[in-house]
Amino acid sequence: MKDVYSNQIRIGNKEEIIPDYTEEFPYRASRMHFENYGGDFVPWHWHKALEMFYIESGAMECDTPSGSVVFEQGTAGLVNSNIMHSTRSASGSHDTIQYVHLFGPDLIGGKPGSRIYSMYLEPVVSNACVELIKLIPDGGAQSRTIGRIRESFQMDLADPYSELEIRNRLSEIWLDLCRLKVFSAPGAEPNSSMESNLKLMMLFINENLEKKMTTEMIAEAGFTSERGCFRAFREYLHTTPGAYINQCRIVQACRMLTEENYSIAQIATKCGFKESSHFGRVFRDSTGLTPKQYRRKKQNIQ
Repeated sequence: MKDVYSNQIRIGNKEEIIPDYTEEFPYRASRMHFENYGGDFVPWHWHKALEMFYIESGAMECDTPSGSVVFEQGTAGLVNSNIMHSTRSASGSHDTIQYVHLFGPDLIGGKPGSRIYSMYLEPVVSNACVELIKLIPDGGAQSRTIGRIRESFQMDLADPYSELEIRNRLSEIWLDLCRLKVFSAPGAEPNSSMESNLKLMMLFINENLEKKMTTEMIAEAGFTSERGCFRAFREYLHTTPGAYINQCRIVQACRMLTEENYSIAQIATKCGFKESSHFGRVFRDSTGLTPKQYRRKKQNIQ
């Protein structure tokens, strides 16, 4: 299981690029220590893979278009395929560690059109109302499933037959989830047109972080009005376009402070801040550290 310190986003659609995840074996296990992660949070993104996780310590807050859910130590969860989501260490929590399985639905369901896929995977992954599942230790069935999830991260991927063992364990957990009937999702169907517009606007922002952006420019990129722009960001990301821009700029700055040798003034410019002093204030408000302190902290970790 690999430690993850940042995520890579595919230029063109904001889909996460998952290293070591291939068509031949669509799976990756990772461990995320939020205090060591760039920016201490994972910005909005999505992926076709299902994301199953366990909170080893601390508490994590996960945002989806429907709202925020806090996952405390000892809980587990599932993010559905293609669901926009963002995660961070919950307020007041320290030393938050999350174990994550990312896997393709076909890993346990077989190829689309097969009986298992059609009956037990497709109804879930094709239902945009199923965004996020939370499992809590209830002393009963959910506790047993959480135990299976936690134990599944103890597998040694270097062992012989590990691919079969991974598929077997994930299949057992999926069977538990089906029996728990956690995939029932009351609620209105999301507005797919608005979501498509939003993804175009998110793409435009991420490709133009060095430049000055107006709401009018962002709205035009998403083929909508300024009012439609604000509505999409509010309903799906629970924020404003301006706040989202700052979040993206801070995430990029965190990566550059960790991986690049640019001066802080150069990083401020490359991330779209006209003045280093403004960059410093926004960065400190977001991370609790100055850019210099953040760079020093990350260098000590590595």
